[in-house]
Amino acid sequence: MRLWEYKYAKYLIRNYGARGFQIRFPGGTSWNGELNSLIIAIEFNPQGKVFFVVIPYDPKSNLVREQKAKKETPKILAQRKLREETGLSALTSDFVLIMKMVVNNNLLNDDSKHTKYFYIVEKFSGKFLDLSNSSFLNRETATPFMVPGPLLAQTIFHGHIPALKYAISHLSSRLEKKDFELMNIALNKRERLLKGFKK
Repeated sequence: MRLWEYKYAKYLIRNYGARGFQIRFPGGTSWNGELNSLIIAIEFNPQGKVFFVVIPYDPKSNLVREQKAKKETPKILAQRKLREETGLSALTSDFVLIMKMVVNNNLLNDDSKHTKYFYIVEKFSGKFLDLSNSSFLNRETATPFMVPGPLLAQTIFHGHIPALKYAISHLSSRLEKKDFELMNIALNKRERLLKGFKK
């Protein structure tokens, strides 16, 4: 799998940002709307630097989400969303739960809630979907790619900041000291800015 250099990953992020895309982790809601799984797929390069799998997401796609009565476990959902959104495959036993929280169910126009599960996965196979020529009439996402940790901390969709913070904490003993510090500095700065906007 190609671990893009910082400069090229930054170019991709800037290019997608200019088109109104958000840089997110893969994931989504179960068929019946009861739960949501978010997948933090990572890989370390030979120098020990961490890279994260991301998807460019189009918030303006307004696709009608299909709902079925079918139940899924959080790990089965994570496995399905990773495959559908990135083309990668992983065993359910390789998804490590790092956090769960109750959030608003964005599929319904009411006050219902569902549980969101955050997983880290390091063992996966396959290759990324090539969506460069796909129609955005039937997709919300573009071609996935990998981003170095410090760059992702600066650019990840603000709704996924908590997930990245939990991932950094979970991986702290394995991260390069410089990467760990840069990611935390960037995330703390962004959280301060977001708090300023909400006042």
